[in-house]
Amino acid sequence: MANKIKKRGRYSAAMKEEVAWQATLGQKTDEQIASEYQISVAQVQQWRDEGQAAFSGDFRSTQNDAKMKKLLQENEHLKNALCKRELEPERLSKKMEGAGVVGKQRSQLLDKDVSEISRPRQCELLEVPRSSSYYKPQKKDEDGEN
Repeated sequence: MANKIKKRGRYSAAMKEEVAWQATLGQKTDEQIASEYQISVAQVQQWRDEGQAAFSGDFRSTQNDAKMKKLLQENEHLKNALCKRELEPERLSKKMEGAGVVGKQRSQLLDKDVSEISRPRQCELLEVPRSSSYYKPQKKDEDGEN
């Protein structure tokens, strides 16, 4: 019976650099990166550490780290804002379709207590003058006067 010896994996320098870069960015966990590239978590950690040691100077500076962190935060903020902008019209159009809304009835669809979509933005999406969203009708007296 012949023993089968498992050969060690050989990985390209480009793959190692990509894994080290992703691990350094911190956008994914080491486990997620390891799963994606079908390598061990220890291998991801080793390549990250080797990559960080190789990139001395600018790469390791706290100033560049702060810039990278700020860019990542801004990127996340922009993603959330874009998602919000895409969902707002869909949400309001569904409301209008379901209610069979025409003309002045649109102002009744304003959600004045919703913090997700600002009142001016709702007015813009519903094509309602913003001033009408703040209007409160006055009650008439029994005499028929205001």
